[in-house]
Amino acid sequence: QSFNGIPVFRGEVKAAFTKRNEIVRVINNLAPDVDERSLSIEFGKPDSAIKGAAKHIGRDIRIEQEVTELVSGRVFRSGKGDWATTAEKIYFPVEPGVAVPAWRG
Repeated sequence: QSFNGIPVFRGEVKAAFTKRNEIVRVINNLAPDVDERSLSIEFGKPDSAIKGAAKHIGRDIRIEQEVTELVSGRVFRSGKGDWATTAEKIYFPVEPGVAVPAWRG
């Protein structure tokens, strides 16, 4: 599931099929009744999200890591090499009909 090209946290449908391609089970975590037109598109700055996440686990982002680059239309990277930190725009469903902008690392 996605809105405005941005994925919804755990917004997936999985199905189990028999050998005759009959559905026997469906599991989903879709965000129900969300009006895509009413969703906020204000995610805040990705570097603020990265710094906030680092602070939450008792870490501090060094000055040279503060430069954030756009990797794709919704994914940002801070730092360089194998230890670069990424932040991806995502909608987080909080109740039926409501999803809020968030960042996933």
